[in-house]
This record gives sequence, structure tokens and C-alpha cells, in this order.
Amino acid sequence: MFICICGVLLAILSIITLQQFVNLTSTMPASVFGLFRKKGTIAKVSDADLIIWDSEISGIISASTHHQNCELNIFEGIKTQGKATYMIRNGEIIV
Repeated sequence: MFICICGVLLAILSIITLQQFVNLTSTMPASVFGLFRKKGTIAKVSDADLIIWDSEISGIISASTHHQNCELNIFEGIKTQGKATYMIRNGEIIV
């Protein structure tokens, strides 16, 4: 989560490009954990797991508004910029 938040901030501030953001938050972690080709890239042999991100949406993190089965969130009350508007798993929209 920390890498994703930092990557989004850097991309918004134009310190890194969108391609560098994807590499930082998707491709490199998949490689580190030995999942690359199945995860971390958009390719014919990869899972169809994608997140559509809207960088214009702002909000505040709250356990009551997230898709979790818990009452607490260590990031409770933190202001955010950007939100995953669609989540696609195996080619099917799930959120």
C-alpha cells in the first residue's frame, strides 16, 4: 500500500511518468515475488486483473467505506487523491 501511495504522489507531482508508476507498483513487485508474466503486465498469457484509476477523485480513508471485513483501518482519516473506480478480475468487473 505504501509503494502505491508514494507512486501515485510522485506521478501526480510529475516526478515520475505514468509508465514508471506502473513499473513501480505492478511490474517490479510481480517480478520480485516470481509472478511476472502471470501478473504485473498486460499480455495474452497474463491474468486479466486490472484496476482503472481516476486521479481526480479525492476522499478520506475510512474502514466504514472500504471493502474489508474489519472494523479498523490504520490509515483511518488520511486524505487521498485518486481512487480505483473499476476492478477487473479475470476479465469480469467486480467493483
